Amino acid sequence: MHPVLTTAELVELVCEKLNEPDPRPRFVGTSASEGTLASLAVTCRAFREPALDALWKMQRGIQNVIKCLPSHLWELREDALNMDADQEFEWTGENPHRRPLHIIGTIQPGDWAVPLSYSRRIKTLFLCSPLPAEMHVLDTTLFEAIASTLPSPLFCPNLRSLHWGMDDEEDLLPYLNLFLGPRIEFVNFNIGTPTFNDIPIPSGLALQSLKRLHAPCNFKLAGSAAEDAVLLCRPACELIKQLDQIEVLSLPNVNREALERLSRFPSLKALNLAYARPEVLGPASDGGTHPSPGFPALRSVRLEAALPDFILEFLQLQSSDCGIADLYVEFAGGIPQGRNVSVVSDAINARLSSTSLKRLSLSMTVHGRPRPSIHDLGGDINDLIPLFSFHALVKVHLSLPVVAHMDDAMIADVARSWPKLTELELADPDHNICLRPIPRQPPRMTLKALVAFAAHCRDLESLTLYIDAAADIPLASDGEFPKAQLALRTLDVGMSPIGKEFESVAKFLGRLFPRLEKIEPDVRVKIGWDKSVAGRTTEARWKSIQRLLQEGSE
Repeated sequence: MHPVLTTAELVELVCEKLNEPDPRPRFVGTSASEGTLASLAVTCRAFREPALDALWKMQRGIQNVIKCLPSHLWELREDALNMDADQEFEWTGENPHRRPLHIIGTIQPGDWAVPLSYSRRIKTLFLCSPLPAEMHVLDTTLFEAIASTLPSPLFCPNLRSLHWGMDDEEDLLPYLNLFLGPRIEFVNFNIGTPTFNDIPIPSGLALQSLKRLHAPCNFKLAGSAAEDAVLLCRPACELIKQLDQIEVLSLPNVNREALERLSRFPSLKALNLAYARPEVLGPASDGGTHPSPGFPALRSVRLEAALPDFILEFLQLQSSDCGIADLYVEFAGGIPQGRNVSVVSDAINARLSSTSLKRLSLSMTVHGRPRPSIHDLGGDINDLIPLFSFHALVKVHLSLPVVAHMDDAMIADVARSWPKLTELELADPDHNICLRPIPRQPPRMTLKALVAFAAHCRDLESLTLYIDAAADIPLASDGEFPKAQLALRTLDVGMSPIGKEFESVAKFLGRLFPRLEKIEPDVRVKIGWDKSVAGRTTEARWKSIQRLLQEGSE
């Protein structure tokens, strides 16, 4: 054997390189060199253990472990159309080739010796609905056979990462504890509301090493907002009692006790709460007073579908030296009317550090019918003024009714207040997918708004806004024309109106942003693009501007 192969670090590096994911979409989650690793494991003594570790490190399903049982104890049964292994097909969510794995004999504790020698190598396990390449189905019979005969409490004792979300999730949840061991660091639950309410909460030390937990925050609510909030709260609050070392946490809802407990976690860096409702919080502690400010390590916050009262409660818990760098707030129920946005903006200004906050997103979601229009929701540009003190912001996304009222003067204030911006999105409120369509209103922003960004935001790379490009084109003689801004690469204009003088607009943009590469409607707007003659003409003119800019840069 070559002396190099006696160096364990080099052998492990070779195996890690061979185990890199296959980039082809058909083989997502597989290794491009699994065959090579398998050959090394059976032919080279020096590579055997590292190659086996690499092969078993990540598994989609547990069928490979079960196949290590004596062959007379299991079988694969065909119950659907067979497919050639190399046949291409479009994945639509249906499994065209089901080969359920069945236990057909009585498993003895000694039969697990070989399977467990491999399952201990698994670090990441996906127990979720199978991908096209995974033509196996796991059912309760299989899990019951494992739980009743396994000689140890854990199926994968060294598991670090678990992704859970199977078709028969409600029936399989009782077996979740087979995979939650003392070394688990990341758990992702991709399950629905009723199922989440039935999660068995592990006891003892099962979750004390957990660093990251993602519970469902993107499913559809089944009942009323209040009913669903209460339903989601119980398991979330029980889980929190086990999470002493948590760093990244995503939960659907919490009550006041759980929220205050979270505020004392010393290592919590990222928190995502969804469907948070004041009625779930319960009465304030100590006769209405807030506990000592907390969240000492918190840097990233997402509050999804949250009511303003909860947002204010949450901000009140922040320490005076709050270090939050990322804040994402989504107002629920079409609530962000005038005063609510203003109050939340004031609270952000009062509780968060103007030097720490780098990324800010304020948006809205609307539930129920009929959906309101942008004019039903109202808004005042003064609502955003408290946010102008955050001069360190680099990324801002605003999708609020107030955006419809922003004019060139307001945009000039934005540009001066946020000079470090690299990305800004002022979503087209008239075409927010949550809003009822209304007759098109001319935007208040014109091409002059772009002059302000060129003058004050020299690092801006991506800009999304709805402007009136049919208005007068600014000229150098109109005042001080800024030097060319060389950072901007992408300008998303939505359905911004533009007149016949689009060639002059192209010259204006080329002078202001000579390295501009892409001008096109925002992806979300394309879906609802106006199919009228005027709409098609507007789209064609913006595409012509992009073509002219590309020709001018060559």
